[in-house]
Amino acid sequence: MLKMTTFVDTKIRIWVKDKQFQVSLRPLQSASDYFRLMLSGNWREGNKNEIHMKGSIPTVDGANILFTYIENGTFEFSESMLEDIVAATDFFQVSELYTTLREKVTLSNWPMFIQVVHKYNCHLFKRDVLRFLSDHYVLVKGTADFEQHLDDGDRTAVRQFPFTKTNALVAVCLDGSRNDGFQPRIRYLCNNKTNWNELTHLPVIFSQSNYKILTTCLEHFVYVLGGYEDSATRRVIYDKVYRYDSKLGEWAAIKPYIFNIGIEDAAHIRLTAAAGCVFVFGLGIHHRYDPQTDTWTQTALIPHIPIDELSLQYADSLVTPCNDKLLFLCESTDGLLVVTYYPNQDKWSTPVPLPFFRIRNPLWCAIVSDNNDNETVYILIPEYKKITSIANLTGEGFSLHIVKYDSDPGQAKWVDTIRDERFDRKTVGDTRYVYMNKSIYLVGSDYTYVYDVTQQQVNVMANEFQSKGRGVLASKILNAFTLEIPKCISS
Repeated sequence: MLKMTTFVDTKIRIWVKDKQFQVSLRPLQSASDYFRLMLSGNWREGNKNEIHMKGSIPTVDGANILFTYIENGTFEFSESMLEDIVAATDFFQVSELYTTLREKVTLSNWPMFIQVVHKYNCHLFKRDVLRFLSDHYVLVKGTADFEQHLDDGDRTAVRQFPFTKTNALVAVCLDGSRNDGFQPRIRYLCNNKTNWNELTHLPVIFSQSNYKILTTCLEHFVYVLGGYEDSATRRVIYDKVYRYDSKLGEWAAIKPYIFNIGIEDAAHIRLTAAAGCVFVFGLGIHHRYDPQTDTWTQTALIPHIPIDELSLQYADSLVTPCNDKLLFLCESTDGLLVVTYYPNQDKWSTPVPLPFFRIRNPLWCAIVSDNNDNETVYILIPEYKKITSIANLTGEGFSLHIVKYDSDPGQAKWVDTIRDERFDRKTVGDTRYVYMNKSIYLVGSDYTYVYDVTQQQVNVMANEFQSKGRGVLASKILNAFTLEIPKCISS
């Protein structure tokens, strides 16, 4: 019986089938959990410095690659040797090499990896390959390899694994290039790129001109509340809810919240999300959707301020989620107010007036925040002014006032005023505002501007979406927000 101390600073002879390898003891124990356990305490192999591998063992070529790596720290990956090295790494439990191999999985070679892990029953390796496929699900689903090399259990696991994601600026718009109607489309812009890319489109075409669509996002899901205007009753009927999963790249119709409301009051309906739920707010409308239970329930009604006094010509811009709560920007006879809704308690705060001068014609105001920016909130207030030139020629002009506060709306302060020749009535009225990565994005039908809050300047980030010679947004942008999308499609 040979004790551990016999092997200090010695070479171990390891026989794999009829091939002998000599490996230094200390690196062997350090790199391989298999040999660390074998050589701990008393080792029952007689008084020899050698080990004869028995039973289910890897190939000789795989052992050669692995022991060379342990001795010299060098490793050259080759797909022709993939089976040998994966089997040896899993058998001898070499965690460092295991990590290196995990990073070698690609969209082209993952079928080779999955065949090897199935053949040698490499549980940990299989889990990592499935995680890779989860990260790239939108790129591999439906392919022949995905259907051929994975069983039902594997495909289910891929769908359920969390995925590597990134935040993207997303715009929801109507594609007017179709001859058979309008179709909502979703495009994204990320990593400071200047080109919009299509993420998906709603699998429904609106052939009527009286469609009504509200949108919001929650984590990596986009929710669309759809309805139509009944001209006979002058009511808007909402009867459909769709959800898009950016990880899976799939649309689904979910349980609808069916209601109808007067045409004038429909302008005040807002769809938003926070604290893991989706909310619908409006005149007499106050419900939440819980994705976990697939149920709609009633919530507390906004207090003190009648809904019909809100300036909601562009309703989606007047509510923003912020750290598990919702902030509403409201207009009253006393000026602009901020009201906070706490979903977890189903309670509303007392309205807090903003401490600055009253803006003339405060149409198309917006409130934006970034959950990752310490509850910093920006309020954007376009102001229309008539301009008289020296030559006594008159024209229109817009200024965009930017107000900021941290936690307390009563402490809001003026930050900047943007006066730019690119702003006009159409631009301001067609703009959606999103705060992300220390910048405020101004997204319209044929432009994307970014306001750097640090540099206090506006830059053109991207131009219009092009499709058949006209903007994909046509003349209607529905909403813009940040959405979690798979990192694999953002590069």
